[in-house]
Amino acid sequence: QWLIIREMDQEENIFLIPEGWRIAEDPELGQVGVNRFANLGREVTLKAGIDRETDEVILRISGKSSDTGVVSVFWGIEGVHFKTEKLIIPGQAGSYFNLQSDQAAVALDYPVHWESQMVLYETDQGGFMFFANDEKALFKRILASRETGNLDFGVEMFALAPWINATKTPEIEWRFHAFRGDWRSGAARYRDWMRGVWPPDDSPARSWTQSIMGVVTVFQTDKRVVDRLRETLVPEKTMIYLVDWR
Repeated sequence: QWLIIREMDQEENIFLIPEGWRIAEDPELGQVGVNRFANLGREVTLKAGIDRETDEVILRISGKSSDTGVVSVFWGIEGVHFKTEKLIIPGQAGSYFNLQSDQAAVALDYPVHWESQMVLYETDQGGFMFFANDEKALFKRILASRETGNLDFGVEMFALAPWINATKTPEIEWRFHAFRGDWRSGAARYRDWMRGVWPPDDSPARSWTQSIMGVVTVFQTDKRVVDRLRETLVPEKTMIYLVDWR
């Protein structure tokens, strides 16, 4: 794993020195492992624990600095096996990243092009989902690379603006959820979490959403495109996402 805290006008990365793991009691998580990484007035705290009810591994990450201008803190892991596996990202209307992907690296921002704050690592026998237990929907970024021959991925968590005055990043809780089967098994856990945090609108006016089976992203206001879609797809089961609607 690696940790980086980023500040405005920072010309080079500052390596943070770990103090070493210690056991502590957290009022919400119970017994956790805590490690503090610090150098030159900059500090990142990492808490690791287990949710006994869900068997999920929990990480809580926060950063702070003695100076203003904090932009973000980054946490990542490297060397994940990446031969036939996929990193499935709910971004840009749904995509996945593997050895055959056109690009060797990817970076998407939540809640813009990264549309749900989770990713799934899928193998032939199952995998894990990595998601943010964040009800405030704070700004984040997912980054992934295969340039080393394996999968390296991580998340960047942003300070609250204006960055020129910021001295810390909010503590965000991330969870690893293991699953069997294909990616849908892992995604079901996030779907249930999301419905609990942001219940869907089940009013009759939204009943049409239950029949939607696909979303088409359209980047130009050309009626010929819509006519072609009507000929190819089932209109009652298709939603058109017009990007340049303004």
